[in-house]
Order: sequence, then structure tokens, then C-alpha cells
Amino acid sequence: MAVLADPVDTSTGAMQSVLARSKQARRLESELGPPSPRGYSHGSSTVDKIQSMSSMSSSWVRSRTEGSEMSAVSSPASISTKELLTEVDPEILRGISLDVALAGLGRHLQPPDSGMFNVDPKNYALSRKAAKFHAFLSHDWASSRWMKLIALLIAFNARAASVATTIASILTGLLCAFRVLPIAPWTVLLPCATFWLFILCWQRIRSAAGFPVVVFLDKLCIAQHDEALKEKGVLGLAAFLNCSDELTILWSRRYFHRLWCSYELATFMKDMDKHACIQLIPLKMGVLLTLLAQVGSIGSALFFLSLDLDGGRVHCHITTGSLIASTVILFFPLLNYIGFEFMQELEELPRQICNFRVQEAQCFCCSNQHRHPETGAEIPCDRVTVAQTLQQWFGRPGDIGEEYCRRFNRLVRNKLGPKILRSVGGDALPLSYVLYVICSSTMPWLSTVIARIAQGPARAPAGLGSLVWSLRLLLEWAQLCLALLFIMRISMLMWKKGSSMKLRRNRLLAALAMVVPDMAAGIATWWCFVLVYDSTANSSMLPGIPFILVLLLDVYLYWPPNVRVADLEQREKDTESGMMSPGASTQASASWLSSNVGPRKGHGFALKEGFYFGKDASNLEGLPTDEQDHFSI
Repeated sequence: MAVLADPVDTSTGAMQSVLARSKQARRLESELGPPSPRGYSHGSSTVDKIQSMSSMSSSWVRSRTEGSEMSAVSSPASISTKELLTEVDPEILRGISLDVALAGLGRHLQPPDSGMFNVDPKNYALSRKAAKFHAFLSHDWASSRWMKLIALLIAFNARAASVATTIASILTGLLCAFRVLPIAPWTVLLPCATFWLFILCWQRIRSAAGFPVVVFLDKLCIAQHDEALKEKGVLGLAAFLNCSDELTILWSRRYFHRLWCSYELATFMKDMDKHACIQLIPLKMGVLLTLLAQVGSIGSALFFLSLDLDGGRVHCHITTGSLIASTVILFFPLLNYIGFEFMQELEELPRQICNFRVQEAQCFCCSNQHRHPETGAEIPCDRVTVAQTLQQWFGRPGDIGEEYCRRFNRLVRNKLGPKILRSVGGDALPLSYVLYVICSSTMPWLSTVIARIAQGPARAPAGLGSLVWSLRLLLEWAQLCLALLFIMRISMLMWKKGSSMKLRRNRLLAALAMVVPDMAAGIATWWCFVLVYDSTANSSMLPGIPFILVLLLDVYLYWPPNVRVADLEQREKDTESGMMSPGASTQASASWLSSNVGPRKGHGFALKEGFYFGKDASNLEGLPTDEQDHFSI
């Protein structure tokens, strides 16, 4: 979940704002002078109280970068009586255009420093009042800025870039056909430039046309410079979620293991109508798709540059073959090694969802026995706040123990689980993203095919021969697309095998060894077609046979796997142990919770770890009949 560290940690800032407004805190601060830069706490000592006001954010950032989840401290006199609101003043609801959020190559996604007073009011000025959000951005501030940038560009710009590239390729081919542009290899740069223009600048183009994508990004949409506004924004987080059409999760391994991430998901999933509006994007998938696109682009360029444009025949010279082999040898070992890492993480995603148990989610307070690791001050338990909220949203009269937790667990498994299994839950990349890769690497060269068709053959064949000759040229281009699809799928299967290797040395050797089957896959699906193509007359459609065979093979390889949620569950869904109790996470008893946590209209505020946004698929598997109602406040 996106962590808001100072100067952008709104939840921590809310704690500061409440304490700072306390007369006692002000008096102590004036008596003791500037606060210590170390730690934050909710303790009994005056020094700890001042530290809790001044240095929450520094410890928060430090804990996030070290891999732990820091929870905010709440004062019983003030914070515990606060309620998270589902409706707030319209002045508080602020959004930002996605092109602004991505500006400067994602500089606003950069993990913030831990400085206490480095708050820039200009960041808040970038946002505007908004009654509705297209998406609620959900991310982890400890994750790489560049990975998040690539993932967002693919999620929001890749489709537009693919469509624009296709149109640009057709137009370029027609301009060449009508002699407006010369029939030359450099003309392919026009659709290539179109792709990069749209993949990088599509959101800016939309905003300039008056159709911006408005999103919620915590750092920019919740005030950091005004403590009162900051408190209202944090306490009204549910209102931002309720006004968002989509929840997009930029997933890393930490996500489903964090208590506040589970709370974020629960906030969105309590509305049954929004279950189909959750999009989950593994961060490493964006890097892998980018590498695949570049390798495909280089391979396509080497092939089409080897064509004899005068005769329209394929001449695979020794030089061209050497260049293609060199490209495979140079790029594919790196691609294979990254693929091992990606596949290992990708295989963990469906298992996390299919075995989701909110009772096992971790939080900083319980992990440190409710003592701050630096100051030793007592830390309140965030589990109480989260348990109250879950019981309010998912509980029913007559529930025994923590049935509301089990009900929420089943909701995540049965609704979110099938969608993840269908998209990124198998050993293949999502088909839509694969098609984006193919489009970026091969579509620009469609312009040369159109130009060659318009130019016509050197010797005009009789009857339908001209039509057959044109179809052969289209098959030649389409076969390259199918070959790339096949190579990518075979690579994914081999990456799955290599991901089980624990030693880095073994993975390096496997990455090098995989170059051989990669080249074999290319020979089997592409060069076999080339041999048939070159050995037949221009009036023959025999090249259609290897084309159809590879097409059927690709359809078979990319057919969605028949994997069910139950196949990946490691325990019985209805016999879950472990409680949402304070202190020992899953070790406490249900009796404590039932006596200390009861349903109420609002719920106490302790700390929020982050914020998010997105879109999802369809509801595949229905919940039991008793769970078809809306979970609402």
C-alpha cells in the first residue's frame, strides 16, 4: 500500500496535526524547545510526546525502506475518538490529472526523503477540486519509481499507442503508395515515432484536448503544508475511495502481507458493484514487457532491412543471419535472467490471493511488541482499528468470533482470485499486454508491406495471381508476429522452470543455455515459413500452411489455463485459525476481540499506510447466497 512518509505521509501528518493542536503539547514544546529528530511514540514522557509530533515521518520512511510496516501512533485522548468519514467537504476532495502525476518521468513517484520540514506547498497546488476520480492510485512508496512509471505508462497509454501506431503505419504506407513519400526504409521511423509519442505523452494529449484522466495520488491530493487540511484529508480517505471508479494496484510482494493494504482493499470491495473495477499490475511485468518490445523491434528491423524491395523475395544473407544471431545472443541471456525473477514473483501472486487471510496481515505495532524500536515508547495496536472497521462492514448480527474476517477472506478469494488467475495467474503474460508488445515491434513495418503491394510485382501475374501475391506479402509480415508470440510463450514456460533455481550461478548458466531453445523456436516458426515462401511461385498459397499451423499452435499455447482458486489454497477456507487481535497477530483469542471491539457507526483512526487506484475484470465465481448483499456503512 502506498506509504505516505513525511513530507507526504498524510496519516502521520494527521497524527501530528491532532497532537499539535493540543494545548498541552504546545506548552510542552515551548518549554522543552525543538523536538528531537529521532523516533515517534505515544508514551508517557514529555520528550516522547514531543518526538511523536516532530519525527513520525523520519521513522516512517526509514521503516518503509527497510521493509517494515510502520503504523501511526494514536493518542487515546484525541485520535481514538476520530472517525474515518465516507463523506467530506467538497473542498477536501481533490484530484490530479494523470499527466501531472507522471510529469518529469515520474518524479512525484520518487520515494520521499525523511526530512521533517521539506514540505513543498506547490505540490498541493497541482491538484484541483474533483467530484469523481477515474482511478485511485495504489502503490508502495518503497518500490522503484521507474518500475511504477513503466507500469502506469503501460496501463494507461499502451492501448492508445498501439491504435495510433496502426493508423500511422497504414497512412505511411498509403503515402508511399501515392508517391507522397519515397519507398525507403527510413519511412518506418514515422510510425515508430508515433508509438513513442503516444506511450510517453498520451495523457498530456488528452489533457490538452480537454479529456484528462483524473486520479488520486496521496502525495499531491492531500495537503502536507496545512495541518488542519491534512487531518481532514486523512480522516476522509474513504470518501476518496468511494468517489473513485477504479482501484489500480501496482503490486509488489509486500502488498497482501500488510494490514493497512488489506484495509484499503476492504474499503473498495465492500461495494459489490466495484468488484470488477480492480486492476492489479505486477511492477516487474512492466520491465519485462519493455525488454520484450525492444528485442522484437530489433529482430523485426533486421529482418525487413534484409528484404529485397525490388524483387519482394527474402534473401537471408550470411551478414543478416549473423546480425540476428548476435542480437539473440546479446539480449536473450539478460531477458531470460530477468524472466526468472519475474516468474518467481508472478507465481507468488495467485497463491497470495487464493490463500488470503487478513488475520495473518502484518503491522509494525505487533511486530515490535507495541514498543517503538528506537524510543521504547508504547505504540497502540492498529489491529483494533482495522478489526472495528471490518466488523462494521462485513459483520452480521449473530456472528461468532471473527466470522466477519472469514467472510472478507472468502470475498477476496472468490471475487478477486479468479480474475487474477485468468490474467496474470498462470505462466503467461496477459494477452492484451503481449499484443501491445507485438504491435510496438512489428506494426511499423506494415507500412513497407502496403507500399510494396501498391508498387506491384515486377511481372504482373494473370487472373487472381496479383491478389495471391499481395496475400503472400501480408502473410510474410503476419508470420513474423506469430513467430514472436511463439518465442515469447516458450520463453515464459522455460522461465517458470528456471525460477525454481535458488543459486544465482545456476540461473546465470540457465539464462545462457536458454538461448539455444530460443533460437530453435524462431527457426521452427519463422524460417520454416521462409523456406516454403522462397521455394514456391508468387501465385502459390502454400505458405499459408505453415502460417495456419503456427496460428493454431499460438492459440493453444495462449489459451487461458483452467486453474481454480481451490487448486491453490493451502488450507480449508472455513476452518481458519488466527484472530484479528492486538499484540500477537494470529495468536490471541476471539474472546478478547468480541469483548473489546464492537460495531459502531464510525471507527477509530490510528494510522493509514497508503493509497491506491485501478480497474479490473469480471465477476467469475459467485459468492455463497448469504454473501450477495452489499457491504456498506
